[in-house]
Amino acid sequence: MQPEEKMFVTVKDFAALTGIKEHSIRVLTRIQDFPALRIGVKTMILLDEGKAWLVKNAKGYGHSEIHPLSE
Repeated sequence: MQPEEKMFVTVKDFAALTGIKEHSIRVLTRIQDFPALRIGVKTMILLDEGKAWLVKNAKGYGHSEIHPLSE
């Protein structure tokens, strides 16, 4: 790993990298097997594992078990 490469990113950065809204990423971080952890008040996401999780759990366009507005 290069020194400038990040292992963890913030929710805001992960949202920008993936094109998914920040609120939706915050909802994902509450799923037990999503690769995120709290460090103090910040939620950090393992970058490579987070992207792999999204690919693995993709259900297809318009079909999702994650409903951010149903909280």
